[in-house]
Amino acid sequence: DLQVRYKKPLLYGETAIIHTWIEEYNGVKTVYGYEIQKPDGQTAITGTTSHICVDKDTFRPIQFRKAFPAWHKVYEQSKKQG
Repeated sequence: DLQVRYKKPLLYGETAIIHTWIEEYNGVKTVYGYEIQKPDGQTAITGTTSHICVDKDTFRPIQFRKAFPAWHKVYEQSKKQG
């Protein structure tokens, strides 16, 4: 899933500053938040993307915490830090 909100235009050749964070994580689904800023610090774009890891053979969702335990630990810590 992708949600985008356009606030201000970015012009061709402008440098964009991208901030990203973990908005939501439950061990299966991860939602990343984004803010893209213009060079002067104004917010140009905000949005979120939702991601689920799937089994390559069955295309069924897998538990991120079981498939990637080290990443799961980092994501859980990020969630606590807010």
